[in-house]
Amino acid sequence: TASYTDTSVIDGTTYYYVVTASNGSCSSANSAQVLATPACTPPSKPVNLVATPGNGKIALMWTASTGGAISYEVLRGTKTGGPYTAIATPTSTGYTDTGLINGTTYYYVVNASNGSCSSANSAELPAAPVCTPPSVPTITATPGAGQVVLSWTASTGGAMSYVVSRGTVSGGPYGTVVANPTGTTYTDKTVVNGTTYYYVVSSNNGTCLSANSAEFPAKPLAACAQAAPTGVAPTA
Repeated sequence: TASYTDTSVIDGTTYYYVVTASNGSCSSANSAQVLATPACTPPSKPVNLVATPGNGKIALMWTASTGGAISYEVLRGTKTGGPYTAIATPTSTGYTDTGLINGTTYYYVVNASNGSCSSANSAELPAAPVCTPPSVPTITATPGAGQVVLSWTASTGGAMSYVVSRGTVSGGPYGTVVANPTGTTYTDKTVVNGTTYYYVVSSNNGTCLSANSAEFPAKPLAACAQAAPTGVAPTA
């Protein structure tokens, strides 16, 4: 027939074609030469890229590309302008990047593919994952003989455990971590009677800590060893 589609070509490369005719016994001279450069029409680049930071993750969303987009490529860098590393090829208009370091800024771009060629990258979007800590406990301390009994309010925000710390100077540093209880009470028996200790408690949701509670001082005292008097009697 008088037509043919050449599919063994590379987009952007110019090819030069001639055609001859055959009657089964001999061939004609070549036709006049023609040239052609195959090109893929890419989808539109993604727009409206938005990021929702979370605890060790970034959730990305964007507007669907036109032009036959069938998948997307999500790329991430650690500095503005790249270089970027491809991290996912979702077929939908969203992707959640996990396993990130809280407080670190990442730079994202997304492009679209129609199966043959890809769009330009979207505008770059910076985002930093964050951990939302539990609420700060409120503590009280009751000193006793060779011990201090501590209690505090339960923290909201997914608290899984607490960090009980103490110092020997008001205002800290609170260099001694005495316990990591999961409940809201703890008895510190590693104290010296007559010494004033300054306690703080923070809460832990498994990923990040709250700020320290307000400081609470306590001074354990030895039990009185004086025997009670005997022979007490009324006088006339």
